[in-house]
Amino acid sequence: MGTAEDNDRDSSDRKRRAYEDWQLDADSGRHETPSEKSDRQWTDILQELRVMQTGVQLIAGFLLTLPFQARFDRLDPFGVDLYLGTMLLAGVTIVFMLIPVALHREFFGRHLKYQLVDSGHLILRTVVWLVGILMASAITLVFYVVAGPIAGLVVALATVLGLVIALLVYPVWRLKRAREHEKLSDVY
Repeated sequence: MGTAEDNDRDSSDRKRRAYEDWQLDADSGRHETPSEKSDRQWTDILQELRVMQTGVQLIAGFLLTLPFQARFDRLDPFGVDLYLGTMLLAGVTIVFMLIPVALHREFFGRHLKYQLVDSGHLILRTVVWLVGILMASAITLVFYVVAGPIAGLVVALATVLGLVIALLVYPVWRLKRAREHEKLSDVY
């Protein structure tokens, strides 16, 4: 537990960061208070979650029906393990998608929007990866069952490579390019 002095220092640091953020926004042409910025960012987080939610629900629903299909009994032990792992991953992904809602309920009315946005951002980054891995796992399961183990392995490797490129390499590359462009804009 922190002392009152530590809490005051943390509060002061948060206010300073929020003020600095406001200054940056004001300099960029977006004139909003720290509170307005937090509201906008929270809305962005919720919108991103909504976009992913439907896909996760569809995959989870699809997975829930599989054990009741006639061919499911013919799955080998690896296929059953792949199915169960994918189903578990769908459940974990849904739980992570609920965390921002639970945080919002707990933080509601307590003037902690900055902390809510900060936590929501970290959780959303995790959810993006969970959704990607869930998609890769579900596609692998389908190829494994329909086309066999070799096809499942090839698709798994290709999908994971695609995820790394789409969720890691490309965003980092685009951020680097944006920063370089920003530096060039400052020069001219």
